[in-house]
Amino acid sequence: MDCLSATRIGRICRAIPMAAVLVILTGCVIGRATHEPIVAGADAVAVTAFMDAHAEALRERLAETDATVDRERDDIILTMPGQLAFEPDRADIEPAFDVVLEAVAAVLTAYVDTQVEVGGYTDTSGSMVRNMELSLERAEAVAQRLVELGVAAARISAKGHGPLDPVADNETEAGRRLNRRVALTIRPLRRDRPSTTLQESG
Repeated sequence: MDCLSATRIGRICRAIPMAAVLVILTGCVIGRATHEPIVAGADAVAVTAFMDAHAEALRERLAETDATVDRERDDIILTMPGQLAFEPDRADIEPAFDVVLEAVAAVLTAYVDTQVEVGGYTDTSGSMVRNMELSLERAEAVAQRLVELGVAAARISAKGHGPLDPVADNETEAGRRLNRRVALTIRPLRRDRPSTTLQESG
């Protein structure tokens, strides 16, 4: 979609507050300056609203769990800590964790205009080589389960981070449990006019 013409800008100025106009114009400028396939103009506002709704749906579905949902720019970071996800040196999805993934999948299949990167993390117990392998196994196990639950495989990638980027002190058991986690980074698809029509979630 091309950036807005002067005529369209004039119409928008008469219809919406000036703050929103500035957001729209900023989207056009950024798109031209960086040549990135970002959503320009009014669609950038729509993407933000879409991702806000997506994050809120996740918070509602996961309210009774220890999972956290944060927003970073247009992305959503969904973190599932060790007490919710994996036992030490294991990548098996236990029944309690599977219930959480079912809730996550229900939201992901309702908000289809996103890509999902599943990141696996470990504590510092064991060797670096094993921890890198284990973190990838955990990420792949979660990604595969989400696909089994109906999320399109083309939307999902998996990456192992090992003990890198800890969120707690690895010197304590409580800290190690927090570091044994899986984090989903959910990003909006970049297209000219993303659909914000939602499917019904179960």
